[in-house]
Amino acid sequence: MIKTHQFRRDVDHKLRVLNHADQIGDVGKACRYFGVGQAKFQSLRTAYRQHGLAGSENRKTAPKNPANRTAPEIVKKVLHLRKTYHLGPNCLILGCGAAINVRARDNQDENAAS
Repeated sequence: MIKTHQFRRDVDHKLRVLNHADQIGDVGKACRYFGVGQAKFQSLRTAYRQHGLAGSENRKTAPKNPANRTAPEIVKKVLHLRKTYHLGPNCLILGCGAAINVRARDNQDENAAS
C-alpha cells in the first residue's frame, strides 16, 4: 500500500515534469533532465489533459477480480499440502512420488473416517 506522502511525492514529480516541459518548450530536454522516457512523458501528458490531477495518480493495472482466479477450495488444498508435507511447486505440478503418496494417504484417511 502506498503511503500518503509517497503518493503525493509521485504526483508532484509528474506535475514538475509536465510544468518544466511547458516552461522550456522542449520535451526532449525536460525528459533528459528528469530521467523520464519520452513515451512515458507523452502518456503522462495525455492522462493529465484528459483527467486533470486524477490522471497523475498511480493506479494498479491488474483487474481487482479476474475471471480466471483459482477456486478457493483448490487454493486451500494446495496450501494445506505445502504446509503439511512441505511439497514444492514442482512436486505439486508434476505429481512426483511424494505427492502421489500424500494423495493415497489422504484417501486412506477419508476411507477410515467413513
